[in-house]
Amino acid sequence: MMHNLKFLAAAAALVFACGCASERSGQFVPKVAFTFDDGVAEHYDTVAPILEKYGFRGTFNVIVDSVDRKKGSVTWAQLRDLDRRGHAIENHTLTHPNLAKMAESNDLAGVEREVTLSRDIIASNVGRAPTFVCYPFGAWNAATECAVRDSWQKPMCPCRRNFGEGYAPGDVTRYIEECIEKKQGIVDLMCHGVSANGGGWKPFATPEIFESYVKEVKELADRKLVKVVLYRDCEIY
Repeated sequence: MMHNLKFLAAAAALVFACGCASERSGQFVPKVAFTFDDGVAEHYDTVAPILEKYGFRGTFNVIVDSVDRKKGSVTWAQLRDLDRRGHAIENHTLTHPNLAKMAESNDLAGVEREVTLSRDIIASNVGRAPTFVCYPFGAWNAATECAVRDSWQKPMCPCRRNFGEGYAPGDVTRYIEECIEKKQGIVDLMCHGVSANGGGWKPFATPEIFESYVKEVKELADRKLVKVVLYRDCEIY
C-alpha cells in the first residue's frame, strides 16, 4: 500500500510540475488530451470527424477482444484508418478486467497476458505498438504497475476526468480553469460514448452536445490558454 501511495504521489508530481506546460507571458499553459475509452463504433463514425473538424486528434483506448467481434465496437480497419489520420490507438487491455483484483488474487500471469497480448495484437493489426495501458475502472496497484512497465508500455495516469452524462456548457472550461489554477500540466479529458444509443458508459446525450464540448476546448486553444495534443505527446513519464 505504501508503495502505491508513493507511486501515486510521484505520478501526481510529474503531472503537475514536470514541464508539460509552458509559460506564456506569465500564463501557465497546460497540455490537454482528448481520450476515449472502450473502442465503441461511434468513436470512428462520429468522434473522429468532429475532432478533425476543429483540428484536433484523439487518443482511443481500445478493449482488444471486442474489436471486430462485439456489436457496436470499432473494427481493425477503422483503427488503422484512425492511426493513418493522426489519432493514437492505445491499450485498454484484452478483456477489460479489474487488473488490481487479479493481482490481489495472485493471478499475475493473467495480468501479464491482459497487457502484453493486447499490445501485440494492436501492433500486429494497426502497425504501431501502443505506448500506454489505460487501466480498466482506474484500478491499479504495484503489481499492475510492474506488469505494464515490464511490457515496455506505460500506465496512463489515474488523474482523469470523465465528461459525458450531465454535461452543460461551460463545464469543461471551468474544469480547465481549475487545472490552470493548480498548475496541472496535463489535463486528460476522458469520455466514452457521445450519444444515448451509442453504447458508451455515461455518454453525452447527443453528438451535437459532444461537439459543443469540443468547441469549448477549441476556444481555449485559440486563446492560447491550452495546447491540445495526443496523450503520448504530453511527455509526463
